[in-house]
Amino acid sequence: MSGETCSREKFWKELSIEEKIERMRNAVKGIDANLSATRTVLRKIEKHSHQDNKLVIPFEDDHCGGMVGRIRGDKPDEVYF
Repeated sequence: MSGETCSREKFWKELSIEEKIERMRNAVKGIDANLSATRTVLRKIEKHSHQDNKLVIPFEDDHCGGMVGRIRGDKPDEVYF
């Protein structure tokens, strides 16, 4: 395997400003997705009830949120953030 180099993700100090911004942008998008999922669960738990010593939440077939379309679009450059 002479002449081959291993590829790894760059360390923070090796990134250009643009690469740092892109990495932070992706991190914020991941945090937003986690926060959105958490809010959904909390909304369901807010409307809970108890039956036979069990927690019961209403079933809702709603997979869309208000900001989701603007934050996560089809094209990376045509999104809110």
